[in-house]
Amino acid sequence: MTAVKHLLLQGPYFDDQGLLSVSHFPLATFSSDRTAITGDAIAKLDAFANLQQVYLTEPKHLTVLLRQLGLNNHVIRALSIKTCVLQPEDLKYISKITSLDNLTFEECAGLNADTLGIISHMPSLQRLDFGSTQIDDAACRKLVSLPRLLALSLRKTKVTEACAPALAEMKRLQYLNLAGTRLNDESMAQLGALTDLDTLDITDTKITRASMPVLERLASHGKLRNLTVTGQIGDSALTTSQIERLRRLNVEVK
Repeated sequence: MTAVKHLLLQGPYFDDQGLLSVSHFPLATFSSDRTAITGDAIAKLDAFANLQQVYLTEPKHLTVLLRQLGLNNHVIRALSIKTCVLQPEDLKYISKITSLDNLTFEECAGLNADTLGIISHMPSLQRLDFGSTQIDDAACRKLVSLPRLLALSLRKTKVTEACAPALAEMKRLQYLNLAGTRLNDESMAQLGALTDLDTLDITDTKITRASMPVLERLASHGKLRNLTVTGQIGDSALTTSQIERLRRLNVEVK
């Protein structure tokens, strides 16, 4: 068992005492899903300084853990935090994790323009997921300054067409998930500037078949290869012939 490098603990029966029994493992990945384990205990793992991926759902004592990650771990690449209330100091400590390139906040409260401003200059961030959070247009604009951002999920957030100019400035984006937002055809016209986009999800948005010229341009003159439009119905949905035209341009349409 001493070779275990990936550890997933799930359920309330796992606590700090139980974590002690595996604290000597040379872990690279640690996942705690709705356990009773605290951030204090995670920070005491023998392999803490070498953790490369940390996934936390309903974490306890999160601030303590994030402070220790910022101070003592210089190799972590991925951090996922789900279902919790974030404090401003949490974002401050995250901003000090300079090795981080993949950051997920799902169903987390406490994210707004002020708190996101704290992480908007992280040098290594390439992937951000804000699924089912209260991120709005003002918060989205803070992300423009991230120098290496390649993938962004705003799925089921509060963003509207007003964030489209900010998104259009993120020229390096290769993946963009707008599912369940209020972006519309006017927004899509501005997103036509994102010629590096490979994957786009516009499920359950106000973007309609009227945006077909932009989608075709992204496919023929850009790099669009994956498009998800699930949920479009009635007169707003892409027609069968439009979908076939996109497929002829090597776009996989779902």
